[in-house]
Amino acid sequence: MKAISIMLILIIVSCPAMALDIKAQIDSASSEITAFFEGVPSTDFVIIPGSGISAEDKLIFSLLKENVESADTIEIMPDSAGRPSRSLILLGSSKTNIMMKKLDEEGSIVSRKASSYPPVMVEMLVLDNGKKALCIYSQKEDGLLQNNAPARSPLGLFLDKKQVAVAATMISLLLLFLLHILMNAGSGIFTEFSSSKIMQKISGKKQARKKEITHVHKYLHKGEVIALLTTILVFSAMMTWSWAPSSGDFPKYMLLNLGIVGLITISRELYRVFMCYRHRISSEVFLWPAGTGLTVISTFLGNTFSLASYTLVEEGACEKRLGKITFMLSLITFSLAILLYIIDIFIPSQIFQLTFVYAIMMVFIELFPLSPMPGSDCRKWNKYAWLGLYIAAIAAYVYMNFTTYV
Repeated sequence: MKAISIMLILIIVSCPAMALDIKAQIDSASSEITAFFEGVPSTDFVIIPGSGISAEDKLIFSLLKENVESADTIEIMPDSAGRPSRSLILLGSSKTNIMMKKLDEEGSIVSRKASSYPPVMVEMLVLDNGKKALCIYSQKEDGLLQNNAPARSPLGLFLDKKQVAVAATMISLLLLFLLHILMNAGSGIFTEFSSSKIMQKISGKKQARKKEITHVHKYLHKGEVIALLTTILVFSAMMTWSWAPSSGDFPKYMLLNLGIVGLITISRELYRVFMCYRHRISSEVFLWPAGTGLTVISTFLGNTFSLASYTLVEEGACEKRLGKITFMLSLITFSLAILLYIIDIFIPSQIFQLTFVYAIMMVFIELFPLSPMPGSDCRKWNKYAWLGLYIAAIAAYVYMNFTTYV
């Protein structure tokens, strides 16, 4: 609870300070915008908002609009329309504004001068038809990464990028349900449906392992370390596949993700071990080869959805107590993701971005209510608390990963 309280205090304290700073920057940007178009009638302008700009960017642009005289009288056109002969006010860079992308690709920009008013960038342009143009966009569009998993997915050959993530998740869910059914059905059915000895081993020994977990340990032991190292390697590789700009950048981002994923994963597991030891709960982390395979498959399809390891606990009361620990751990991780997302709006950083992306992804995956996901134990402890956090996690996960960066 102390960790959650600290997170909430940081969020509450940071927001007003950042709001004051952004207001000062917006006032400065508004002054430059007004000076740039001084003496030109508003009927000679057209505002073209980007179809891909985020909700927080729209809020910033609306604040800029309030500070610029006659802005309400300027015509607004979609970025998919043909290029007008008037002066342009483009909201969003070439990453989020179709018309700005066309201007860049067609070489229609004769000159450009950029000014920075964090978190806003203002580019003053002169076009090949002699007209002035202004491109206003969020600083994060310059420095932050895009989720490339949908674009690299084979499903992209048939579906729009926005639809790939949904389709990949649905396929992964079907595979997870099938895996769950086979694991619970017994080794005989596994032999009939799959030649994988690993899956037979999981299905045949799952209950036996639960009975073997009879001691409370204070530290991670060898088997758990191996499971966690595998988890770190697998998810670092999957994060790199999804977020590295190009194949040449893979080594750099693999090292970065190893640090981020490793820090979060180890910190979370140390918290689990400490809390289980404190409450005398016998639990243990096991490698999940089938889940590892599903993690890789789901990522290549366009959206990571599985775990490479899972926690087993003594059946009975310990399951509910572990569920409470899981809930608190998920709530702390969720709070960290929200805090870093807010900070990243004002101070764009790839480290912040990859950290909140991995954090919210872990919460989204682990709260899934199907065994062996931790969410199954969490639901046994308090289904209403689990449901509330899970709904919030789903909304945050979709927005952070696919609304803003695809």
